[in-house]
Amino acid sequence: MASFGLTVARTWWAPRDEEGRTMRLFLALTAALLLAVSTAANAKTRKRVKAAPPQQVACTVLGCVPVPRGCGQAPGRTWSGMPTGGDVIVCPPGVAPFR
Repeated sequence: MASFGLTVARTWWAPRDEEGRTMRLFLALTAALLLAVSTAANAKTRKRVKAAPPQQVACTVLGCVPVPRGCGQAPGRTWSGMPTGGDVIVCPPGVAPFR
């Protein structure tokens, strides 16, 4: 083979001996192992997102408003027991309905 004055430099990614091929194989296997470990670590740390329960809306005589957390709604009634057509927001003791 004639070189005609040109020299071809050997690089680390294109060796011509068995030792270089072993090194390339080692680097390829190491990169594949690191990729597999990082993928497995990411898959284990993910948490499932729970869907939030739908917000309740009570339509009172003042208008429709969202029901605060910990409270409920009941049909509104007059003193005589007749329905008013509006809802009433009912909260247990110690729960502030609107802050």
